[in-house]
Amino acid sequence: MVSFKETWQQQRQQRQQEVVQRQQQVQQTLIELRHSRQQQAGQMRQDLQAGQQQLHAQTQNFLSVCAADRVLMAQQLRQDLGNFRLQLSESVTTLRHTLQTQIHQLQTEVQVQLQQHQQRRLQSQLELMQQLADYVEHLRTEVQTQLADFGTVRQAQACQLRQMLRVDGERRRAEVADLFQELSEFRAELRTYCAELRRLVWGDAAAVAAVPSVSASTPTVLAQDLAQGLAQTVTSAVDTAVSTVAAVDAVAILNALTNLETDAPPTQDIEFDQGASPTVRVMQPAETIQAATSPSIPAPDSASGSASGSALGSASGSASELLQQSVSVEELIYIYLSESGGASLTGIETALGINRFQTVEALRSLIRKGLVTQRDRMYMIQEDVKL
Repeated sequence: MVSFKETWQQQRQQRQQEVVQRQQQVQQTLIELRHSRQQQAGQMRQDLQAGQQQLHAQTQNFLSVCAADRVLMAQQLRQDLGNFRLQLSESVTTLRHTLQTQIHQLQTEVQVQLQQHQQRRLQSQLELMQQLADYVEHLRTEVQTQLADFGTVRQAQACQLRQMLRVDGERRRAEVADLFQELSEFRAELRTYCAELRRLVWGDAAAVAAVPSVSASTPTVLAQDLAQGLAQTVTSAVDTAVSTVAAVDAVAILNALTNLETDAPPTQDIEFDQGASPTVRVMQPAETIQAATSPSIPAPDSASGSASGSALGSASGSASELLQQSVSVEELIYIYLSESGGASLTGIETALGINRFQTVEALRSLIRKGLVTQRDRMYMIQEDVKL
């Protein structure tokens, strides 16, 4: 029995023989293919040379034909271009002549129309100047009449306003006197309460050292001085308001006359409200009342001092609130700005003695109404004010 190794060796030898045979066959095939390719290359080289010669001959024939055709086309194009230039020159000459004729006609028509428009404009200008002069004269007469009427109305309103302010001043003086009377009674009650409190806390020895009383005539004198100051301030404010209104009327009317003399007649009339009467109120700062009442307030010790100070502060605060209720901050600021010609926020607060909140709210209201304007942190009266 043949072993597996011998079988494998036989198969190996057989495979090696097959490999050798295949190599020989491949070599033979390669040699035959090389000979065949060499023969075909020679034949193809000959065919290529023949094709090149034939293509060169055809190209030369085509170039000669194209050159002949190009010469003929150039001659024809040159002839056509010459004919076109002649026709174009004739057309341009004809068009220039036509345009010159039309331009001359247009110039003549424009000159005639300009002369007619110039004559119409001169005639319209003369008529318009005459109408404008008549209108300005009529308006000046009406303005003088209205100014006289306004002067009479302002004087009557000023008298009414002074009478009203005089009555209000007397009423305020009576109210201030009543307030000071109540304040003196409150001080007396407070001193009694402090003395009783000292007696209860420290005994009879401390109650002997009582605070000296203040005469009841002092509040009355202070009330009279304060009322006189209020009356004087109200009178000066009324005069200032009347002069301000008159100045605004005069400026508005002069501006209207100037515009009428320089420009065309206006399309809107100047409206004047004769029924409007300026209401001027004067606010006395709370610091003045506190300064007038503070020297007569005693200074008790410890807890009694704090109690009396809070009570007196509430009393003086109520008095200042009563005064501020009858005061229009907007009117004060408007009068101050009309007198000073413009001021800053700090200057208004310092001059009128009001706080920042009241000043800002009043200025916002005046700006919304169109009476005051703000420029570079300065508040000024509007130039165009309708009374």
